[in-house]
Amino acid sequence: MLRTGLLRLGKDTMSEGTAAMARPRTAGGLGHFERYLSVWVGACMIAGVLLGKVVPSAADGLRRMEFGGRSQINVPIAVLIWLMIVPMMMKVDFASIRRVGQQPVGCS
Repeated sequence: MLRTGLLRLGKDTMSEGTAAMARPRTAGGLGHFERYLSVWVGACMIAGVLLGKVVPSAADGLRRMEFGGRSQINVPIAVLIWLMIVPMMMKVDFASIRRVGQQPVGCS
């Protein structure tokens, strides 16, 4: 029933926007980074463990970085979590950041 703005799929009723999101992406698909995200995470974990074994003083230095005395809030972890969550909350479109120099004045 396209006239009412709803799409009938079997027994479920979806709005047109929801149905569009449910369709698989055909143009573009996943990028290299997204496709191999599990590999990158695993490689970073292995690199972190190896770095901790090779340079234990660096791991101890990072471990000692805390807010205040005995707060048990690690500064590097807090900063990295903040850097991960804030762009998602602000809905930053990283693809359009690349094009920001093409229109420096802003949208009219």
